[in-house]
Amino acid sequence: MKTIRAILFAAALAILSITASATTNQFFSATTPVELIAKAPETGTTTSNQKYTSYMYSGTLPNTDEYTVGVGVYPFQVDATGLKVIADAFVASAPGAKVLKAGPVTVDGQPAYIQSVELPDGGRTIRMAWIGTFKGNRLYQFVFATYMDVQNTDMVAVGTFFTSITLN
Repeated sequence: MKTIRAILFAAALAILSITASATTNQFFSATTPVELIAKAPETGTTTSNQKYTSYMYSGTLPNTDEYTVGVGVYPFQVDATGLKVIADAFVASAPGAKVLKAGPVTVDGQPAYIQSVELPDGGRTIRMAWIGTFKGNRLYQFVFATYMDVQNTDMVAVGTFFTSITLN
């Protein structure tokens, strides 16, 4: 899954677990079938030369299904106008990716944008569900990814992940 690791905030994936885990921190809470492990925060600069900090949490199941949450903290208020742009940039960062379905949704009372994406990875195909949303000066990205040939993906757990999101 080298492609997913590069796409999902260039993060190394960590500890495996098969029990449901509720991740709660200063940014969000969500329920996943694997513990989401925090990566060290990273700083960056926006295209308008403003500093920001990004936080990434991820976990991989033994069947290679991946759950990832990225949070960007900015020195300005974030709003819904950029969600589609961010969704497009997410897809553009993955060579050969195509959007299967996309549109506006609501997450924890906030405007959000969701898309399902398919992309090649060697001789396999990865399918992802991505939700981008915001609250105050934070941009949130929630991602689930699986190889299409994985037979034992727990779709109930995937649904629980996306419907359990609370923005802090």
